[in-house]
Amino acid sequence: MPNHRLHTSLGWIDAYLAKYLGGDWRSIANMSMSVVEDLRTGKRSIGLDEAALADLALARLEQADHALRLLNTPAALIESVDSGTALANGAVAPGASATRALDARVVAPT
Repeated sequence: MPNHRLHTSLGWIDAYLAKYLGGDWRSIANMSMSVVEDLRTGKRSIGLDEAALADLALARLEQADHALRLLNTPAALIESVDSGTALANGAVAPGASATRALDARVVAPT
């Protein structure tokens, strides 16, 4: 199934490589935003991960205003899910990296 939501997981490989070696943050942001904006996936735990990754990508693209608006999504969702929720832990690292890059002290405690 070429449009299956788990295909986005392949984009995470590019994101991890980009974080350490440089890469195409624009395509990473576009891929992640397509999941976040999709009504089928945006409210699921994979949407939480993708929102955090999109935040990091936007921060790396120096689109702070857009990233700060989006950062409220994973911050609010992470507070509402049980710590054992599948994929919730995947939002923490990119979300924290984005929070630091954006100096977003309001959401930093979350």
